Amino acid sequence: MPNVATGSNNPKLKATGKQGQYKGIAFFSREGKWLADLTINMPDGSYDKVTIEIEQVLPAKI
Repeated sequence: MPNVATGSNNPKLKATGKQGQYKGIAFFSREGKWLADLTINMPDGSYDKVTIEIEQVLPAKI
């Protein structure tokens, strides 16, 4: 949620076997619009940051 600090969510990502593609599961504590700030740590110790805008997170169906 862009206007609410929600703390850290540190999903573990795994390589898919395709160059530059990874997958994992992140948990969202509320529905709505989110900004996901990601830090990518490279094997050489460098890193890159990216922000992904998520338009709508829907509640889980139980």
